[in-house]
Amino acid sequence: MAWTKKLPSGKYQGLYRDGAGKERSAGTFPHKRAAQNAASAKEESSRSAGWRDPDAARRTWGEWCEEWWPTRKIEASTAANELSMRDAHLVPKWADVPLCDITRQDGRKWIAELSKVEIKPSKAELKRRENSDYKPVVRTLAASSVQRVFGLFSASLMAAVDAEVLPANPVYRLKLPQRPPAQERYLTKDEYRALDAVLETKVDAAIVGLLVGTGLRWGEAMGLHAHRVDRERRMIHVVETYDYEAAMIKPYPKGKRARSVPLPDWVAQLLDELDIPAATSCGHDHRVGRCRSGLVLNAKGAMIDADNWRKRVWAPALEAAEIDHARPHDMRHTYASWLIQSGVSIKEVGRLLGHASPVTTERYAHLAEIPAEQVTDALDLGVRTANVPQSAALSGYTALRVVPPQ
Repeated sequence: MAWTKKLPSGKYQGLYRDGAGKERSAGTFPHKRAAQNAASAKEESSRSAGWRDPDAARRTWGEWCEEWWPTRKIEASTAANELSMRDAHLVPKWADVPLCDITRQDGRKWIAELSKVEIKPSKAELKRRENSDYKPVVRTLAASSVQRVFGLFSASLMAAVDAEVLPANPVYRLKLPQRPPAQERYLTKDEYRALDAVLETKVDAAIVGLLVGTGLRWGEAMGLHAHRVDRERRMIHVVETYDYEAAMIKPYPKGKRARSVPLPDWVAQLLDELDIPAATSCGHDHRVGRCRSGLVLNAKGAMIDADNWRKRVWAPALEAAEIDHARPHDMRHTYASWLIQSGVSIKEVGRLLGHASPVTTERYAHLAEIPAEQVTDALDLGVRTANVPQSAALSGYTALRVVPPQ
């Protein structure tokens, strides 16, 4: 219940307890009734839905981060990357700044700052700094990196809104630098054949063939169990993926939705050539559930290290096949490009790739563009003669036509 207190000045202070039970002041007034009414109104407001403790937003971002960070539910690989971003960018900038002091303009300025980051000086550079003509070396942080770093910061403030610490996210939907158009690399079928011809082992040939012929991500291919290959229906069921950071099999691939993709005969033949024992377990930890079979590409138990395979197998194979730079992930793009160029719809390609959003698949839209001559052929009305007035036609006049030279 609200109450008043008479001050030495003769004025009255209105007092009340907020929804958290903390004593607060509603201000001072010349009359007792005014102080009582103000305190009662404040008390009622503090106990209504949507009330926020005004002191909560005065804590620093660093203090809020310590409370918020452990509550996030994310994958181990994501957590490791975001921890690095937090310590390198967010903590130095915002740790000591009160939440209530963060403004939209602060966010805009920081976006500009993130786009230019001074390189950590080497010993040689420190010596050059002694020269009066020294200028710090500055590099541009990639637009994608700015998006990830600032996105993490915005997420921390949005969490403060959800926790009723802040009334609103001051940096919500600020304009961020855009990534340049991606230069996707697609192998032609001749390039794939050349690459397949120089791969020295059946396992390596199966890895590349599986990536090209099914569009699986690397982790999905490495986590593919033998019982997920349905030979009767000629399908591969993508249900698990291998998480390298957590060193375990996760029960769902990226996008959190299992999917099934057709198994081409030539990919099935590559898999048939592998020595896959009839194991009842893959030997790797599973986050949930019981393992039922061995892994298709890791029958001997050791998980293939992606970086090592890229240096030991992939790079030499590209050189031997005389193929320009391409990444293992470009095999996924190759899969999409072959499908679209054969007439498979963008929507279906997105489903086969396991894209959570159709926007992601739009990067391949240009591959489905119809050639100009096909458009004009579709609109062709045949040979059209010139319009001839009815009176002229009755008198025997016909349209002129061009006679090619003899």
